[in-house]
Amino acid sequence: MNFINNHILTIVTFFPTACALFLLFIPREEKKLLHYLGIIFSTIQFIISLHLYYHFKNTGTFEFIELIPWISYWNINY
Repeated sequence: MNFINNHILTIVTFFPTACALFLLFIPREEKKLLHYLGIIFSTIQFIISLHLYYHFKNTGTFEFIELIPWISYWNINY
């Protein structure tokens, strides 16, 4: 659970992208499968985003901060 608490913004941001990439490999003729997987992935995304809602504390400062060095030579962080 600590991993989810520390990386919830990354999960919420990139989960839909990962799902979309997965759906690209399913043939277009499988319309029902694509439809059901879209609903399933959207529901999972909603459930994941509920974590943000329930762990939000109105302190007046930034919450759910992730500071990960990306390109340290230019001091670029994610």
